[in-house]
This record gives sequence, C-alpha cells and structure tokens, in this order.
Amino acid sequence: MKKYYQVLLYPVVILAICCALAILLGVLLLAFAPSLSKAGGLLVGICSAIGIAIVLPCLIGVLCSYIKIDDEKIIFPTQPTSNRRIMEYIVKIDDIDSIITYVSVGDGFFTRSTRFYVFKLKSGDSFKQVFYNYGKKNETQIVNTLKKKVKFIQHIPV
Repeated sequence: MKKYYQVLLYPVVILAICCALAILLGVLLLAFAPSLSKAGGLLVGICSAIGIAIVLPCLIGVLCSYIKIDDEKIIFPTQPTSNRRIMEYIVKIDDIDSIITYVSVGDGFFTRSTRFYVFKLKSGDSFKQVFYNYGKKNETQIVNTLKKKVKFIQHIPV
C-alpha cells in the first residue's frame, strides 16, 4: 500500500520545526538569561500562538489528507458528496468502470491549468477528483498505477 501526501506537507513541517525551535530558544532565554527575559517571553508567546493557531491545524489537515492505493482499492481523504462529513472514501478498483480525464485551462495569472479526473463507477455513480496538490511526480505515479487497472478516456473539449 502506497501513501501519497500533499506537497504542502514539507513547508508546514519546516514551519512547525521553526516554531518549536523558537519556543525552545525562548525557554532557554527565560531560564539562563534573566536580562533577556522579556525577549524570551515574547518569543515563547508569539511562537506558541502562531504554532497553535496556524501551524498545528495546517499540519493536522495535511497529514489527514493523503491518498492510499493498493492492488485492490484506492482510499481518498474525503467523500465526494457534500454531506460535510470528513471521512475516508474507499473505492475498490474493480468497481471503477472508467476514468475520464480533462484539462480545465486556467488564465495563467490567477489560476493554472488543472487536470480533473472523473471516476465513473460500475454502479452508475461518478465523482470528480484532482491530484495536483500531491505534486506532479505523485500525480503521475497515481495515474500510472490506475492506468494499469482501469480504462482511461481522454476528454477533448469541442
């Protein structure tokens, strides 16, 4: 089973490490440099607030939004329906009839061109998925893994 994490994981982890080191530095300043206690307290307070309010939720969100693929199934991080529930969506690869892929062309200024994948299931249901936030390399690996087992249809807009 292979897990694919979003590309945003690496900057968020680096930011979390920087916040933790700054908090540690602030604690060391408070403990060993009484003349710099205001700077140490300020460093601990600001970095703790940033870490708890911004970095921790981002880190939890990125760590919980991975895609798992094995020989039998693919597990998406959330359900494609709008029921506002956060839970994994498991699709057996044998249940996928085909995957239609198309490109939504962006303007190049505000939006980029994005490749969408519409999963058509044998039950008649379908859902749309994008893999761009997992990085080009991971998107290629995910698509190549699925191409081995599922029929892909390239949608060419008219």
